[in-house]
Amino acid sequence: MVEQYVGRLNRDYAGKRKVIVYDYVDSHVPKFAKMYAARLKAYKKTGYELCTDISGERQQADAIYDIDTYADIFWKDLEEAADSVVISSPRLNTEKVDRIISVLGKRQESGVKVTIVTWHPDAYAYGRSDVRMELMERLRKAGFEIRLVEESCEHFAVIDKGIVWYGSVNLLSKEDAEDNLMRVYSREIAAQLLEMTFGQENGMQTW
Repeated sequence: MVEQYVGRLNRDYAGKRKVIVYDYVDSHVPKFAKMYAARLKAYKKTGYELCTDISGERQQADAIYDIDTYADIFWKDLEEAADSVVISSPRLNTEKVDRIISVLGKRQESGVKVTIVTWHPDAYAYGRSDVRMELMERLRKAGFEIRLVEESCEHFAVIDKGIVWYGSVNLLSKEDAEDNLMRVYSREIAAQLLEMTFGQENGMQTW
């Protein structure tokens, strides 16, 4: 349906120079956030790219990614972090935890604060809770702050309070073939995500 909608916008018309699609995302509601992640895939397939503002100028190196294209840029962003990194990932696996410790452990020596947000083992219905607890303990011993949630866990990363990765990819676990996400530089969006995640401390525990 999204492909049909935006496809009609691409029809030739005298004087038309560009097409801009405004997509409003209610990331506070998990179902709507998942629907947006599905729309991202449709935009990418149709050839759309992200815009920095209403002028329609494309942001440098900012785009919609899938599991085959995001990794190099994402890990480079982490390697270049100068102040803080917040990663929210419902799932964890050994490979990604090992890599995040390797990459961000070095950045912590330069003063970068790292916070990992993930499901509380008692609230996560898949996999073995003892394995999750072991992985969280490894992250904690590496110096990362672990925040556990029980009601909703988003898929995003905020780097230096400005670079935002947001979509359906589990950034600290195995990706699904249908996953996709966007990368933008926006302090406003970063602030909204952080407020949404940490604004209600009562629903969150520190590991």
